[in-house]
Order: sequence, then C-alpha cells, then structure tokens
Amino acid sequence: MKFPLKWLRSAACAMACVATAFTYAHDDDDDDDDGGDRRELAIEAVSNRADLVSGGDALVRVTLPRGQRADRAVLALNGKRLNGALHRAPDGNGYLALVSGMKLGENELTLSASSKKVRLKLTNHPIGGPVFSGPQIQPWTCRAGALDAQCNRETTYQLLYRPTTGNAFLPYDPANPAADVMQITTTKGVTVPYIVRVETDTMNRDGVAFAVLFDPNKAWTAWAPQAGWNGSVHILQGAGTGTGHTEQAPFSTVNPDFPIFLDPHNFLSKGFMVVQLALVNNSHNNNPVVQSEAVMMAKEYITERYGLIDFTFGQGASGGSISQLMDSNAYPGLYDGLIITASFIDSEASRYLAWHCKLIWDYFAKPGTIPFTTAQKEAVAGVFGSCDSHAAGAYQIWNPSVGTGCEVPDDQKFNAVTNPNGVRCTSQDYQVNQVGRRPDGFANTRLDNVGVQYGLKALLSAAITPAQFVEMNANAGGHDINFNRVTHRVSADLAGLPRLYRTGINNMANNLDQVAILDMRSPSTDFHQPYHTNIARARLLQANGHIDNHVLWRSMSGGLIGGDPTFTPLAFDVMVEWLTAIKADTRKVSRTKKIIDNKPALARDRCTLGDGIDQDPSICTTPPATLLILAGQDDTMHAGKCQLKSLLRSEYLPITFTDAQWATLQQTFPSGVCDNGRPLVALQPTVPWLTYKHAVGGKPLPDAPRSHDVREKHPGKHHDDDDDDDD
Repeated sequence: MKFPLKWLRSAACAMACVATAFTYAHDDDDDDDDGGDRRELAIEAVSNRADLVSGGDALVRVTLPRGQRADRAVLALNGKRLNGALHRAPDGNGYLALVSGMKLGENELTLSASSKKVRLKLTNHPIGGPVFSGPQIQPWTCRAGALDAQCNRETTYQLLYRPTTGNAFLPYDPANPAADVMQITTTKGVTVPYIVRVETDTMNRDGVAFAVLFDPNKAWTAWAPQAGWNGSVHILQGAGTGTGHTEQAPFSTVNPDFPIFLDPHNFLSKGFMVVQLALVNNSHNNNPVVQSEAVMMAKEYITERYGLIDFTFGQGASGGSISQLMDSNAYPGLYDGLIITASFIDSEASRYLAWHCKLIWDYFAKPGTIPFTTAQKEAVAGVFGSCDSHAAGAYQIWNPSVGTGCEVPDDQKFNAVTNPNGVRCTSQDYQVNQVGRRPDGFANTRLDNVGVQYGLKALLSAAITPAQFVEMNANAGGHDINFNRVTHRVSADLAGLPRLYRTGINNMANNLDQVAILDMRSPSTDFHQPYHTNIARARLLQANGHIDNHVLWRSMSGGLIGGDPTFTPLAFDVMVEWLTAIKADTRKVSRTKKIIDNKPALARDRCTLGDGIDQDPSICTTPPATLLILAGQDDTMHAGKCQLKSLLRSEYLPITFTDAQWATLQQTFPSGVCDNGRPLVALQPTVPWLTYKHAVGGKPLPDAPRSHDVREKHPGKHHDDDDDDDD
C-alpha cells in the first residue's frame, strides 16, 4: 500500500509553507568588507525561529548595505539602544548580535542605518517552557534545589581533564593546573588540551547537560568560539517508553552509566559537543512534541552561548531510536543525522504491539483452551520471546493505574474505585494535547482489535488448525478505557485517529527522507526483534518512494546493543563523514538529494557474522515477522483501526471450517474482518512543525517572522512608535 498522490502533495506543501526552526547556521555567501554579499538592511534570528525563542536571549544576524559602518548602525530592543552589540560573524556573513533581556511575549528588535529602518518581532518564552508543546504535563515534581515550580535552578559548571595515562576523567583546577593533561586533535585539525567543561542546567522543567572541550584561560562567545569545539553537536539518547512526571538529572555526560554502549571519549576528543537531555530519554518522556521542544531549546541555547552549529546528530538504542525517529519526522531539521540500534520506528511499534501480545498470551495461559506448541505460538506471533517479553509488562503503558516509568506515588495514581480523579499513567493521557479527550474526559485511545484475525497467516499455511484459530480469536477480547479485561473486541476513539497520524505519534515517516539514518541491527529474541527495521523501511518506502537515506548494518551474531562490536565506533565516524559532506554541498538541490549523493563508501547496507567482515547479503536472512503482520497487516504496521470487509468462507480456501466454527467466527467478527489491502481508518501524513499552544491536535506554525521595512517619520532618528501595521 502506498500513500495516495494527494497525500504526498499535501506533505510537500506543508514543508514548503511552514518554515522550520532550524536551517544551517552557516551560509555559503562569499565574504567581503561590507559584511557579506547581501546588501539589504536585515535582521535574521539564527539561534531559533524569531517566534520560538526562550530564556530571554536570541542570537541574530545583521546585514548592512554596502559601505555602511557597523558602528553607525543602531540596534534597539523595545526602543532601548544596544550599544556595541554587532560583531563580525565568523562565517563572514554579516554581523552577529546576542540580544538579551527580552520580556516574556512579544518584543520588537529594530535596526537603523542609512536613513532606513527594519524591525523583527521576537516572541520570548520562559526557559521552563512551554514553547509550542501546549499545556504542560501535570503533575510535575521538581528535584531538591529547584528555585521555582518550573524546576529552574542555578547553572553549574565542572572542569575535567584526561591525563596522559589512564582512561578516567579527573577534576581540573585552573588555579592549580595539572601537568599531565593530554593533547588531542579535533576533526578540524586543531590541537588543544584535553580539558572538558560540563555545564548542567534545567530547561523545560528537566535536566540538561553540555560537555565540550574548553580552555579556561580563553574567552568564548557565539561570534568567537574556542578552537576546541568543531562546531557540531552530538545528542545522546535514552531508552524505553514511559510517562514520567518528575524532573530528572541529565545522564552523567563524561562518565555515563547510560546509554551503556557509548564512550563519550570518542566524541569529546574529536571536538564534538556532547549533549544529554532528560526529556529525550524515551523511558522518562515518550511525548515526541515535548522531546522535540527540548532539543530545539537546547540547540538555541548552544547557538547563543557557544556559536553557530554545523550539524547535529543523535545516537541511541531501542527507545533512543524512537525519540530520534519520531522527533525527526514531526519536527524535521532538529537532527541532520541519526545513529540507531535495536530500533523501533515509534513507541507504538513497541507498546501497541505489546497490548496485542498481552491479549494472545492471556489466551495461551487460559485453562481449558486448545494447547499450542511453541512452534505454533511462533507461527502466530513470530519470535516466541518477543511477544512473551512484551506481555511480561510493556503493555502496562496502557494501564492508567500502573503505566511504565510513571513516577507518581501509587496513592496518587488513578483507581476507578478509590481515586477516580487520580493521575492516569497511559500513553494517550500523556499525549492528550495531541490526541484530545473523549466526552467522558479521558484521552482518546487508539487501542483497537475489531476485525483483527490473530494467526491468520498461520492458519492459511496450515501451521495451526481451524479449531485453534477460531478459539484463539473468540477468546482474545480486549480492555476497556480503564484497562479492565473484557471479553469483546474494543474499538479506537475515531476522533483521536487523525491526530494520531498528523501529530507524528504514529510515525508516518513522510519527513524522514530529510535526515541521514544509519541503523544497526543484531539478533534478538526479546521484543527488539530485527523485523522492526523492515517496518521502518516499509514506512519510508510508502511515504517517500525510496529508502536511499536509510543505511542498514546487520549482524547475525552479537548482543542486543550494537551486535557486531565494530559497528558502534565505526558508525559514528561514518555519520560524521556523511554529514560533513552534506554540509559542504552548496548546490541548490533538495536536502534529500544531498543526503543520497554524499554517502560515504561505508554508508551502504552491510551484513556480517559479528566480526566486522562483510558477507553476502543473503547471509542476513529475513527475520520472523510480528504478531500483527502475521495477522495480515502489511509491513508498515501502523497503529490504529482497520477498515472492514465481509467475513466470507471463500477467503480462507482451501482451509475449511465446520458450521459451528463458522458460527463462532461470525459472533467474533459481527461487523467483518480487517481489509488489509486498504489504509487504516483516517491514516494520513504527519504535518511538520505543529504548535499546540492554542490547539488540541496542533496547527501548523505560520511562516517564520522576518524583518521588514519601517517607514520613519524623521530619518536618522529612532522612534518607539511606528506608523505601519505589523502585518
């Protein structure tokens, strides 16, 4: 099944009509003595979109007409002149200015020169958020030491160094400098002392940390960065899928205990800024809109204090792949590249499947039912351990009284009898800004198994008997909105389904062709089954018509995380080579074409036996499919509600049923069975860069604000009042 052409056109229009927050900070204009090739008087927000800035600061770029002296240009914020604010941009394109002290809400930045004046409207949001994610998740508990209810706290700094011997980072004291500091050379060819500054703070009510090579004896500004930083940002991810309600500290950046397979030395020693954000730990926060907002705010902060960013890429496994893939599709431009391992295309591909697995595993455990052999269970569910581990607890994210990662005291959680107004720990309640509420006040649910024929392919291949198929489906049942077990099949809330897709909670992948993806996959017998890469590729192909930006390194042996031990360190270097080439490509072509045309030699599909030696691709055989795909759904395995067709005996030939069995199927599927040749109900592309500030379900951001001319009453004099309309 492919997207209808009108869907693709709609998605393309959305991308053309909505200016995203992040473009490359370094333009490729030639330098000249007048501050750049562009001669028009202009102000451009470069740390973020002008309407999405936070924390009271914004880095802007100023261009002046030919011959105009910077010291005679007047930059003013809300009528107050900013003296000495203009500094030559290090990329040779105009001047940079850090505008600080903005009030919350709308601010006016004006630039006057040569009897002309332009202005730019800046909208400032609190550093505690929100910016575009809408009403914040409640309740939210701050860690000790917070200064306010938004968990704001004083920024802390720590200096560490690597000695010439040993592998540990040690404290560094500028007043008593160590004599054995290692010297390292970055990817930009600059040799510097191996001293790292770790900056820890809170943004958007949760922990953040930035680590980068730092010389304490030298100044650092956005227009004059230190030489140790190579200009690029590497964001480490978390794991899992959960609904947190408590501020978390960022993972330790230089000695992380998670992600367990990443060595920060490999990144820091090459000059990359290493960033960890508690909100992109998917086990703590599985809301992709809040995740994306956190990444955006962090990138803004980096640009304002450290300098223009060349490129940003993430790295993580399992839930650490989910956050990268979901955020890149819903808010394209946040990341330039993704390194993913043991991946899922979204949280639904894991937890929605877990709910279905729970239903079938409950049936298998039910006394008095027809027994299934292990081989028959695998014919129904794929890898036996996959559905088994799903049913062991991952499904609890749909249980409002339990959840996963829901750090709320048990006596404050929802209980239909004792605490009906308690915190509901489900995924849909955590994402209520996106999916909206039912008339009863609960969040719209997407759990649906009406018409789903569990074990359909096993039946048609004669791996299970008609009697097993009939009894299993008749006993599958479901859960009601409060997760009470019911004997009937359950239906999704129709009002929430379009929002499930357009918001990106279900990753439609229609914007993922704008990011370079390197996917590492190894054997797994738990719910990280390798077939999930097939699902990701099926969605990419459905949405974009190709998978050319997706590179798969597959190992037939090795552990869950990384598999082939040569993959993880090499993946980092290949991604850096790939993104560096893309950045250097100045052609006026699409981002997607640059990604495809600039693949390094190793940015290609690979198959190994776990020893780093390439094998024939046929060695890496197709892994077993999932429960839902074996129930007849196509490889995209989108969550949601299937369209139905009539239940007909002829559809099962040569398999036949007794009259009693057929009557049971008719009772099980009174409205019909899934028509897997048609799209799911309300399936549609994800709309990029939605804001939930005043709209449940989101609405597209308008075009990014730009500076425009102001008609001056008295040329050469600054005025607080202007005689034109903002619009």
